[in-house]
Amino acid sequence: MFNKEQRGASTVACLLRTNVALEICVHNEEWETCLAPVLPDALVRHLDEYSEQVYGVPGVLNLDSRPRILWPGLLPDSVLAALPIRCTRPYSVDAPPALYINPWENFLTRDAIWVHRPIADWPTTYADNSWVEVVHCGYSGHEGLTDESKMWFFAVAGSGVHLNIGRSLRVDVSWPAGDWPDFHEDGVDDAHKAMVQSRLDEAGEILGVNLAEYDSVQFPRWGGPASWGGEYFTEIVSLRLQPEASYIYQHLDSDILRCGPADALRPCRADDPVVLQMGSECSAPIGGAVERVARHSECRCIREHAEDCDD
Repeated sequence: MFNKEQRGASTVACLLRTNVALEICVHNEEWETCLAPVLPDALVRHLDEYSEQVYGVPGVLNLDSRPRILWPGLLPDSVLAALPIRCTRPYSVDAPPALYINPWENFLTRDAIWVHRPIADWPTTYADNSWVEVVHCGYSGHEGLTDESKMWFFAVAGSGVHLNIGRSLRVDVSWPAGDWPDFHEDGVDDAHKAMVQSRLDEAGEILGVNLAEYDSVQFPRWGGPASWGGEYFTEIVSLRLQPEASYIYQHLDSDILRCGPADALRPCRADDPVVLQMGSECSAPIGGAVERVARHSECRCIREHAEDCDD
């Protein structure tokens, strides 16, 4: 942030701030805000090495790519120390891109650093039989999950693991950008809950389809719990894989999971770095590389629930 009257001067008064929620800032004519790049120089210099870890080849991740996830366990400490991390969830779907640590209630893998991107930066749905980059972590013991509950994935560019969605049902969750829909009006929320609890016949009846005719179901831009704030994802339910509590490495013999770059996909291996990154429980306390990033960023919400994550 600098004084506009000093623009072009050899020196300016520059006020550095972190974890600023731009959408709630006061705007005036005296000061201008300059945003640091989402990918810091330390990571940009390491992109080829990181890309090789994620995809097996360099060059897939570059300054033009738009990942929604970073695996800190695949980055050296020198890069982790330089990452500009938000300690809180995003506040708005239209907020600028930013790296953030997953608040407790998001039900996303806590071994990752997440990249918030404005709604216009990513697609809503995916075509039948396409390979979609996804992320998954074992989720159990909540929301009525059963041993028959199918695996739920999030469409996440940059994960390194691709899922073939086959014939896919795209549930209409259309709503204006920036607004929260009332899912209860058309039963979508009820169908979503029934699918979580493996009551597929009931879910199909609510949606007016026979789910046995599909390989997957997409919930585009699903808002999730209130703790998600300004963030949401397209959920993809694979009707061919179960249970939800299992992990990627338990399904490596499946013909619908692949690793590597999009133009040269191959069967995933148990020792693939990205497969190993997806081997933890969704709601486990953070640790390892993510904890180091949190400490570098002086985030207080690194072990307990979210009391300190919304400051």
